Amino acid sequence: MAGIPCKCGRFLAKPHASCAVEGKGYSWHIFVSDVRGDCKRCGLDAQAMRGGWWWAWDAWTWPPELEYA
Repeated sequence: MAGIPCKCGRFLAKPHASCAVEGKGYSWHIFVSDVRGDCKRCGLDAQAMRGGWWWAWDAWTWPPELEYA
């Protein structure tokens, strides 16, 4: 995935999403808990700018640990 801005405004290299699960039974759902990548200004593992399409769970593929949850 490309074109994801850092919180400082520059674009992130190697962006990745961290997903989490909330709820139990039939009411569980997955959500993107964090989006991070490498920024030339902020350093390694910098957080992406909030509020964009990249914070939507459907913008990313399912992580392997949740694929069969």
